[in-house]
Amino acid sequence: MGVVMSENPQSVNIEFEELRNSVNQSSEHTKRQIDNIEKNAYIFGIISLLLSLGASYYLKIFEYWIPASFLLMYSWAFFSIKTSKKYVAKKTVDQGLEIYKKTDKEVLEHCTISGLNNLSAIMKSATIIYIVTVFILLAIHMNWIETESKLNILFPLVTCLFFIPGPYFLDNLIQMFKERGYQKFLDKIIHYKKIDKREKISKITLASVVLILIYIIVVLAFPIISFFDTLSLAKDWLLLLFVALFQFMLILLFSNYFSALTVKKELSNTITNYADINYLINDLILNKKCNRQELENLKHLYFTAKPYDYVVTSLFKYIQFYFLIPNRVYLKHISSKKQRIGNAKNQKDL
Repeated sequence: MGVVMSENPQSVNIEFEELRNSVNQSSEHTKRQIDNIEKNAYIFGIISLLLSLGASYYLKIFEYWIPASFLLMYSWAFFSIKTSKKYVAKKTVDQGLEIYKKTDKEVLEHCTISGLNNLSAIMKSATIIYIVTVFILLAIHMNWIETESKLNILFPLVTCLFFIPGPYFLDNLIQMFKERGYQKFLDKIIHYKKIDKREKISKITLASVVLILIYIIVVLAFPIISFFDTLSLAKDWLLLLFVALFQFMLILLFSNYFSALTVKKELSNTITNYADINYLINDLILNKKCNRQELENLKHLYFTAKPYDYVVTSLFKYIQFYFLIPNRVYLKHISSKKQRIGNAKNQKDL
C-alpha cells in the first residue's frame, strides 16, 4: 500500500518568496520602461503648430489649410494601415479565416483592442488639425480672414465637427469591448431575437452600434465632398501639397505624444497589478496561509498581470511612435487556462 507524502510547507514558502521576487523584478522593469518613454513630445508638436499658423498668417495662405486638411483625412488613414501592416502577418483571406477559426477568441479580442488603442492615438492627433480648421472656417465666415473665392462653410464645418468626436467614440468602443468582450457583444447583436430576454442587449446599446456604423460611413464620405467644395481656395497645387505634408508631420509629432500616453497608461495599470499581487503574497505569508492552491492562483495572476507591452518605431529620425502590442506571456496563459478548464470539464462529464 503506497504512502501519500504530504507537501513540505517550507518548500511552498520558498516558492512564495521566489514568486514575490519575480513580481518585484517585473515591477521594476515596467517602471524602467515607463521612464524610457518620451514625456515632452507634445511640446514639439505645439511649437510646430504655432509656428505653422504664424507662417500661414504671414504668407496669407490660411485658406490652403482647409482643403489640405480634408485631403489629409485619407492620407493619415493610409499611413496608419501601412505602419500597422509591419506587425501583421501577410496572409491570404482563406489563411486569415483559418487562423481566425483556430485562434482563441479571447486572444483575438485582446489583439483587436490593442490595435484600436493605436488607432485612437493617431485619431487624437488628427483631431487637432480639424479643430484648427474649424477656427479658420469661422474666421473666414466672420471676414477676419479674407479669401479671393467665396466659401459656404456649412458642409466643411459639419465634416470637421463629425470627425472631432471620433477618438471619443473609439475610446468608448474600446471600453465596451473590454467590459463585455467583443465576440460576445457581436454575437448578441447578430442573434438578438434568438437569445433569452434576460440576456438581450438594450435597445439603446443596439442603437449606439447602428449610430457608430452611420458615423463611420459619414466620416469616410464627407471629407472628399468637402475637399472639392473648398478646392477653389487653393490656386497653387504645389503649395496645397506642401501644407498637407506639413499637417501630416504635425500629426506624426502629436502621435508620438498620444501613443506614449496610451502605453504609459497601460504600463501604470500593470504596476498596480503587480502591487496587488505583492499585497496578496504578503498577506498569505504573514498569516501563515501559504499552500499549493494559493500559489498556483497567484502564479496565474502574475503571468496575466501585464496584458500589454510596446515596441517603438522610428517614423523619421526624431519622431517615434509607441505601438501597444499584446504581451505574449499574457496570451499564452489566458489560452492555457481556458484549455485547462475545458479539459477539466470534459473529464468531469466522463
